[in-house]
Amino acid sequence: TDLRLTASLSVRYERTTLASVDGVERITLDRDLIVVDDEGRARGGLLPGMVLLEVKTPWGCGAASRALAANGLRPVALSKYGVGVALTRPDLNRSGLRQVIRQGFREQAGSRTA
Repeated sequence: TDLRLTASLSVRYERTTLASVDGVERITLDRDLIVVDDEGRARGGLLPGMVLLEVKTPWGCGAASRALAANGLRPVALSKYGVGVALTRPDLNRSGLRQVIRQGFREQAGSRTA
């Protein structure tokens, strides 16, 4: 079969990475996230002031995860690609992401980006 892959969307964001002194645990902070469709139009992104925070450890729950939980922050299953598809393809079923999109993202009609 002839398999041709084409870009369907781009997810653009600024990332800051924090690492523990021993290098075992990392935290990534993604901000200014914008989803762009295959025609170069912005279709949505994070609300102003919102950040996607991800804790990365080899064993699962590290000191950062415990500190976040102690401050009332709970993990949310989220894929930037999945949100991007939901924002660029409103015709698809996005019931699993509806609440996440409503709470942290804005949708827009599709203005051109550079």
